[in-house]
Amino acid sequence: MSEDAFKKYYCLRENPFGLVPSEKGEIFWAECEKIKTDIKDALQRSLITSPSKIIVLYGDWGVGKTHSMKYFTQEKVLKEIAEEVGIKEIISITFHLPLSDVFK
Repeated sequence: MSEDAFKKYYCLRENPFGLVPSEKGEIFWAECEKIKTDIKDALQRSLITSPSKIIVLYGDWGVGKTHSMKYFTQEKVLKEIAEEVGIKEIISITFHLPLSDVFK
């Protein structure tokens, strides 16, 4: 089914299934609590074991890497993580590398 046919059939003006998470409003975490906990634990370990660490989040297309990164870089989430490990502030810098740039 073409995108136009899909939109017409379901009475949509635009495709609600974007390739990256929406920039609108707060990003929330739904289900998959073990993955959330694993990522949060890795962040906390990196903060208390070294003055600076790089965390690389990688995986197959569509598994939630961008969503996870956007969730964990929200100011309120970073503040919560910082408070839990006794750090005043976390500075987050994110880079998006297209797969084609990595494997040239």
